[in-house]
Amino acid sequence: MKISSFSDGIHITYPRSVTVSLSNAVLPEAIFRNQPALAFAERMQDAVNPKVFLQRGIKPCCTLRLDTLQSQHPANKAAVELSVDLAYGEDSVIFQMGDGLALWTPPATYLPFGGRDPSGRSCLRRAIFRVGAAGAGSATREQILFVFRFSKADLRTSKSATRHVRSITRGSTTNRSNDDTLGNVGKRSVPWEEVDIDSSRRDAGFLSDKSTGMGYIEQNSAFRGIFSSIDSAADTAEAPPMEDAAPLPPPLPPPASQQPQTVTAYVRAEMDDEVVLNHASTLTVAISREELESLESSVSQSGSGEFRTGRKMLVELIVRSNFLLLGDETGCREIDIPEAGSTAELFFNLKACEPGESSILVIARQDQVPIVKLELKPVVVASKTHTPKKASAASHTEEPRPLQKPLHQFWIREIRNEQGISYEYRINSHELRIQEFSVTDPFKGDRAAYVNNLYAIIEEKWAANKRDRQNFLQELRAFGADLFDQLIPLSLQKVLWKYRKQFNGIQVISTEPFIPWELVHLKNPAKKGMPKEECFLGQLGITRWLMGAGTNGWPTESITVRQKRAHYVIPDYDSTSLKLPEAAEEALFLDEHFHARPVSPELHVVRNLVSTPGSFDLLHFACHGEADPDNIGHSVLLLNGRMVEGSYEPERFSETVAARFSDFEAPDGNRPLITVNACQTGRAGYKLTGIGGFANAFLNAGAGAFIGALWSVGDAPARTFTETLYTGLLKGSDLSEAIIEARKASRKAGDATWLAYVAYGHPHLVLKT
Repeated sequence: MKISSFSDGIHITYPRSVTVSLSNAVLPEAIFRNQPALAFAERMQDAVNPKVFLQRGIKPCCTLRLDTLQSQHPANKAAVELSVDLAYGEDSVIFQMGDGLALWTPPATYLPFGGRDPSGRSCLRRAIFRVGAAGAGSATREQILFVFRFSKADLRTSKSATRHVRSITRGSTTNRSNDDTLGNVGKRSVPWEEVDIDSSRRDAGFLSDKSTGMGYIEQNSAFRGIFSSIDSAADTAEAPPMEDAAPLPPPLPPPASQQPQTVTAYVRAEMDDEVVLNHASTLTVAISREELESLESSVSQSGSGEFRTGRKMLVELIVRSNFLLLGDETGCREIDIPEAGSTAELFFNLKACEPGESSILVIARQDQVPIVKLELKPVVVASKTHTPKKASAASHTEEPRPLQKPLHQFWIREIRNEQGISYEYRINSHELRIQEFSVTDPFKGDRAAYVNNLYAIIEEKWAANKRDRQNFLQELRAFGADLFDQLIPLSLQKVLWKYRKQFNGIQVISTEPFIPWELVHLKNPAKKGMPKEECFLGQLGITRWLMGAGTNGWPTESITVRQKRAHYVIPDYDSTSLKLPEAAEEALFLDEHFHARPVSPELHVVRNLVSTPGSFDLLHFACHGEADPDNIGHSVLLLNGRMVEGSYEPERFSETVAARFSDFEAPDGNRPLITVNACQTGRAGYKLTGIGGFANAFLNAGAGAFIGALWSVGDAPARTFTETLYTGLLKGSDLSEAIIEARKASRKAGDATWLAYVAYGHPHLVLKT
């Protein structure tokens, strides 16, 4: 059996003889013609009027096409089970069309379900439909399923919804027993568009096949009026008020044989290697406990990892460039680990929006740790150049190590779809028993320009208030509170404020490259104005990681700095305006504590160093940096230079060179720590082929941690910050604890930009020597 999940919280389980795909079929308006109020079978918990769907513009939430290769033997039946996640007060129904039938089908049953659908809604139960999908013969059979999910309040009407189901037939109405399959409807052909519903009601009874959960019309008088009789007054009587379904009790614990266990799950991602500009494409993720077969015309690789049964697997899409998520697609699915012998398939719909090579990451994680990372690189073209084949996937898997301490996590994923740009937030803390999820509305305006303007204002205020630190601090608090209000949904504001004193070491894992999360200032969302207490996220030991960066999208928890494996790059600028007196003191500190060696601050020397795997465990830059305010991806570090026509021209080590040449994948698995103590080098931004910035360049090359500055920093406080950071790590503090102490020390040193520093790495990272 196979399992497919779609973006609307719809899941379908089907045999391998059935092919399932999304359909663009349109629900025929004729199905509503001449129909008074309709209701569904007795298993529906409330009467429902399908005619109201048309009247109130309620459309199917999903339309599926089922193609079944029918068995040669009539006894072989293909059972298809469709489930729809339902939130409080919701219900579902499907309209099935094809193979001689066109009929409304109620759920066969409801099951308790505690979880969230891909849009983030909290769901209480699942409606289960069972669809017959096979018959005799050897032809391929096609069916269309229109899936409706609706709030019952939306269907309330003054007309009665009677307890009766009427179906529209296209094929036979010959006698048959109630265990016949849906595919054997019979011989007499009646165009379903011409069926008179009222006459059908008089001449036909309704049967429900208990094995399929489906109903059909039967012209056998023995079954007429089997559920209820309909009198002329039924359609005009007032309907009783419809009450929301009460929450279901929690399910009983599973038997011992079904207790959680660790299993190997195989993950495969694939999509067309070429997609025409402005056309749609579907990315498919298959998950199974058995090794997945390589598809024809596919050169993709499958990843695998160890997962725990009884816990949800979260599969997330990170679209770095050239594509948008189609419609309101969120690029996230939460599913159960498939049973042995089953394959789950997830479908993500994308639209090509820019020509060129793309990078799309597929990450499968469980609880707080990503386990499998796949990368697809489809190309967006003006027109097809060859027969489509599947895009290659580089797989990265790594056995997740048990966490030494619980984490306070803040997952932030940017969603770029046709509705705009939104942020998906997940706050996850086992220690505090917090599991919160929210998606923002699409942002209005250019949020990149907004943040760039924020940095410009910060630097302007810093320059004007160097001697008035308290005034500048209040300016930072106001900016941070503005970020808090504009970027974080109200429900999460309440959580962050409530637990602000319990959060110690927050791990922010994000795809967005713009927001200075360290600067976000918490406040009571129920009150106006600023709180008396200072509460920047940066003061809570925040450390970051770029989602998908590194070998498996997860930071290392330890870095070893060995003898003669620490290096520093500190230019000796000939230009007086570029001199950094405190940088020489940094060199002395590194030599004393790490026996660090100097690296000639020349472009070719630095380039060769970063391109040699295992050549260092710690690399420290103390220099000037520049970033284009309109394109942060164009950031550079200024190295030694020379006089050119009377002016000093330093060599520039660019982010582009760092991204292209850096390779830190050492044979022993040690991943280096890189510190860039310079101006404006910690920010990352979009460039033509993806996320730019030194942080992303170094982390994707295999760095275990990266320390940088978001905006201009003073020479003396910069030295104070890095020396305090290194000292704390050498004494056994983890990265989060060392960052907190380094900020405090930098603040006391007399500079107002102690929040400028950003640390990418595991909050519990420890340094070994």
